[in-house]
Order: sequence, then structure tokens, then C-alpha cells
Amino acid sequence: MDEAIVSASPKQLRQLFCTLLLFNEPNNIELLWSTYKSHLMEDFAHLNSPVQSVMIEFENLLSPSGKHVSDYPGLPQDVDLSNYDEYSSLQKFSNLEQMAQEVILLENTLNADQKLFYNAICDLLDGKVATTNINSNFFLDGPGDLNLT
Repeated sequence: MDEAIVSASPKQLRQLFCTLLLFNEPNNIELLWSTYKSHLMEDFAHLNSPVQSVMIEFENLLSPSGKHVSDYPGLPQDVDLSNYDEYSSLQKFSNLEQMAQEVILLENTLNADQKLFYNAICDLLDGKVATTNINSNFFLDGPGDLNLT
């Protein structure tokens, strides 16, 4: 984990953490959690309950192997794992029409610079701009992880 925090994203660190839980069976899970929790929660810091968001992701990563957060007493156990609304955007949208409505609502909240950037990306994706005449690489930096990549 010490080496990974230098270059890995918080999402990758959470995946590594769960891999360690599943296959290495660490002796002191509480120490492991307390040592690295700030790195594991970094992209959730803007949420109301970043610990809950991490535990929900842990649950999603562990459950395919038949394990659960509750199987690891060193992890926070007082977290409600039934509330996926704040974290899981994939579960939030049951169909494309619902997602399109959400996009329209969110478009109206963009400031002028964000709208310019958003429109440039949409124009490229819609084929309205020839990619040979423009740099079509974009870098987005901001908080949050919607688990859409």
C-alpha cells in the first residue's frame, strides 16, 4: 500500500485494499484501515459520508467473492450499507430516458467555462467537429467518483 499511494488513484487503492483483505488476510485490519483511510477516501471527501461511500464500494468489491464488510471486524461496522443513492450512479438510472433527464437538469447548473468545455466534448462526440483539426484529448480534474469509467 505504501508504494501504491504514490501513483494509484483512490479507486485503485480501494481495489488493492480489498484484494489484500480477500487473499492476504491481514492480522490487523483496523491498523491497515486507519493507516490508509485518508487515501482510500480522498475522492469521496466532498460527500456527506465518505466512510460510508468507501464501505459501499468495499461491499461491491468483496461480495462477488462471497465476503462482506461485516466479515472484517477491523473495518467500520456502524455504516449503513443499504443506502446506495449517494454513491452508485449506475444504480441511480434505471433507463436511458431517466439519465437524459438528469443530464438536462445538470447542464443548467454549469458555469460559462464548464459549459464551453462540455459543449466542445459533446461536439466532438457527436461528430460536429473534425478531430483532425483540433486536439481531441481532454483532461478533467475534480472531486468525485461516479464509477462510470
